[in-house]
Amino acid sequence: MRKNQRPDPLDKLDTQLREARKIQDQKAGLLEPEERVARRLAFRLAGRAGVEIVAGFGFGAAVGWLLDEWLGTRPWLLIVFILLGTTAGMMNTLRVVWKPITGQDLPTWARGGRLSKLGNPETAREESKVANVSRLRERSSNDD
Repeated sequence: MRKNQRPDPLDKLDTQLREARKIQDQKAGLLEPEERVARRLAFRLAGRAGVEIVAGFGFGAAVGWLLDEWLGTRPWLLIVFILLGTTAGMMNTLRVVWKPITGQDLPTWARGGRLSKLGNPETAREESKVANVSRLRERSSNDD
């Protein structure tokens, strides 16, 4: 705002809102912006974890129900796919929350294989090629 200009009503409202937020944060015990950011991250992770588990359960139930209807094996495939979907949802939850909570990279057992989206695909492809070549050499030497 320039010296010769009148204060804009929106500037006044903005100032009042900032002061009100500061008072509200002090009442809630959030004196530092880092605490507010940490709280937002925690709520975001909790929401995402819940969505991952529910989505896995729902997808497993839908696939199981459809296969049961198609194959006439009610309720066995529904039960199996609910368990598989819930397990997948829990693994996805683990992948989402592991690094922010522990500060460490995800363990290899939780990455989902060599060509998972969490690993380096180029490295995994090279390792796969080397393994395939060595298997072919072993087979050719056993044939002789």
